[in-house]
Amino acid sequence: MTDIDKLARAGGAVLVLAGILYIAAPFIPETQGLNRIGTTNWLVESYLGTLHHFLLPFGLFALFAVQREPAGLPGLIAFVAATLGNALAAAVDVVWLTVLPVMAASPEGQAALICLPFYEPATEAARGFIAAACEGWDFAVLGIWNGAAWFVLLLGSITLGLVIMRAQVLRPWSGLLLVIGWLGMLAGVVAPVPEAVAGAAYAVVGAAYAWCGVEVWGKARAE
Repeated sequence: MTDIDKLARAGGAVLVLAGILYIAAPFIPETQGLNRIGTTNWLVESYLGTLHHFLLPFGLFALFAVQREPAGLPGLIAFVAATLGNALAAAVDVVWLTVLPVMAASPEGQAALICLPFYEPATEAARGFIAAACEGWDFAVLGIWNGAAWFVLLLGSITLGLVIMRAQVLRPWSGLLLVIGWLGMLAGVVAPVPEAVAGAAYAVVGAAYAWCGVEVWGKARAE
């Protein structure tokens, strides 16, 4: 077995682990809402997601390697975009993990949490109140960073799923699951969806990555 084969097998194993982390994250209870920030469950879910984004690029390298010829240029574009998106998302996660619990630990910081880019007030009256309360806080850079990370990650991951279906090296339904899962996440961003639906989308994406890892590991071993 060559060093490349060993790296591909290791990458497949990492891809399985990254997928499992995403499957587990939605099943951690009581993590949603600003009042949950800094709690044990919130930290566990956040660490699972952060570790997923850190590990996935290594698995994506192996995924790209086993299908690089039939995937062609679209496969390379999908690999680069998905890898860059995960790197940006991991950086955002680190900021959330280090900054948000500190803010939640003090009364002044708790008041500023509503100013964060991901907070969506329910009513126009609430928006006016929040605009006045957040006049001295500027999280625009974080908002742009977070939006860019998820846009690149979403685009790269959906393209990756389509490439898997087209290349026919791995089972096409694993690519289809990846597309369905990420479209479900997109639906959760652009429209209010039940928490169970959003959690299911994460689990579907995790299952798709985990199965891709199993196949990558098996192909590297066979070759």
